[in-house]
Amino acid sequence: MSFIQKLQAAQHHNRSSICLALNVRIDKLPMPMARIDDPMFPFARSIIDATRDLVCAYSIDLAYCLSEAAAGMIALERITRYIPEDMPIILDAKFGELGSSADRSAHGAFEAFHTDAVTFGSIPNQSTIDAFLKFEGKTVFLPGDNFDSAISQARINQQRSNGGIGIRVEVDHLADLPEIEVEIPIIISAHAALSPEVTQAIKDFRKPHPLSMVDVGSSVLYKSRREDYAEVVHNELININSHLAMEAYRPNQ
Repeated sequence: MSFIQKLQAAQHHNRSSICLALNVRIDKLPMPMARIDDPMFPFARSIIDATRDLVCAYSIDLAYCLSEAAAGMIALERITRYIPEDMPIILDAKFGELGSSADRSAHGAFEAFHTDAVTFGSIPNQSTIDAFLKFEGKTVFLPGDNFDSAISQARINQQRSNGGIGIRVEVDHLADLPEIEVEIPIIISAHAALSPEVTQAIKDFRKPHPLSMVDVGSSVLYKSRREDYAEVVHNELININSHLAMEAYRPNQ
């Protein structure tokens, strides 16, 4: 399945627009996890088990894995292999201009770590984008701070059968986006508390852009440091979904 197919299926099946960031910070882990060796994967696994029916995608910031050296990279591989195959995974790498290493970076993201999409921190040249879009069904998310360039890339690549372009935009800048006539996936970064005004703005934006998802960040992972941490995350996502849903959300039975 392509990234788009996985996203659409997860949005429909889980009735969710949440993209959950699985960014594991050792210094913030709940006490039950802080006591064990190599806790990154066990913690992520427990969060996935508690949230797999409440989200439409997972993202993983590469920096959190790099910060833990070899243990972090091993955890990244184990996490991406544990996430259900029908759930889209975004490697939040914030790539830039990659030059001759673009092919190797794309191979690492999509083949070695089995992710479905990657993020760029700046808009690269076409040859870098092409290196990633050679992988069938994968998606490249470009930063939305340069709307015209990002949307132009989406138009250029929309007819490609083997890959696609998405955009990442801060929730405060949704109103600044020009009209997008191509149907593309959009990550709405909403890491702060979702006020009623922000929630309504997201819902209004998502009506004409059904492939958009809301990145609620990773702070939700650390609401509790006790044994109930996974249950707390589960309940927090139910609450967020109930506010973001176009219709009343009820967890799948």
